Amino acid sequence: MAQTTLPVDQYFDFSSVLMSHGWSSLQPFQTQKDRSSIQFALRGPNVVVKARMQRGKLLLESSRKLTSSHVQAIKKIFGLQKDMNPFYQMASRHDRSWIVELGMGRLLTSQTVFEDLIKLILTTNCSWSFTTLMVNRLCEHAGEEVKGHRLFPTAQELAKKPQSFYQNKIRCGYRGPHVKKISQMVTSGQIDPESWPSDGGADEVLRKEILRLPGVGPYVVDNLMRFMGRYQGLGVDSWVRGQLKTMWKTSEAPSDKDIKSKYEKYSPFQGLVLWCDVTQSWFDQVRSTRGTKF
Repeated sequence: MAQTTLPVDQYFDFSSVLMSHGWSSLQPFQTQKDRSSIQFALRGPNVVVKARMQRGKLLLESSRKLTSSHVQAIKKIFGLQKDMNPFYQMASRHDRSWIVELGMGRLLTSQTVFEDLIKLILTTNCSWSFTTLMVNRLCEHAGEEVKGHRLFPTAQELAKKPQSFYQNKIRCGYRGPHVKKISQMVTSGQIDPESWPSDGGADEVLRKEILRLPGVGPYVVDNLMRFMGRYQGLGVDSWVRGQLKTMWKTSEAPSDKDIKSKYEKYSPFQGLVLWCDVTQSWFDQVRSTRGTKF
């Protein structure tokens, strides 16, 4: 067992990253119930990693010595490369000190942008339990096994699967042709999702490029952009709209226009503030037992 430690900044909160959204409960991640650690398999070469905090650093225990590509992937997964200072300064100015206290805003992501994209497509128009089933089936039926863990399948692995695989094995309905087509586009070089985070162009240009992909609408692209550190898109779906209805105590779910108007003052962090607002209740127990961190 090899060990590696990575430094984290003062705003990094391990538990909050794991709680940031549902990825920590999907394969290839396996998270402890108390969120004290998380295990996952990585490619390049294949390795199993257990991550936890120790003495203010991120401790990585791995089945083999980690390569530089592994370390870069782990930094992506935990958002270690992101400077959250501007976001927290803005949150404090707008009476949201609880965001800073809880270390919210840093989002858990997958090893690759491709995996994030496919998982987001599998969250559309369905329950979370169905998303979990589809992701688990993809990993079990197409993902490589690594010491008892399953990798999420690559674009190459998914591109060669027949449509019957998606219909009969994954049972993902209308999403199957979209997953296959995007996988083929990656394999053929038509698109390169891994280049998107470093794209220096305007957000709107990249957003339009991603929106052209099959199965990708505003909800998917806004959430994917958020994972890449571009937070202006709101990524509203029925769940978010329902949360806002409850929070705002309105008789009807708010419109896109109303939501946009409410959050435009938080530019360029509109989407991240919105996500922190609607997920605040997830952290209520943590908040009640934790004092201000800084």
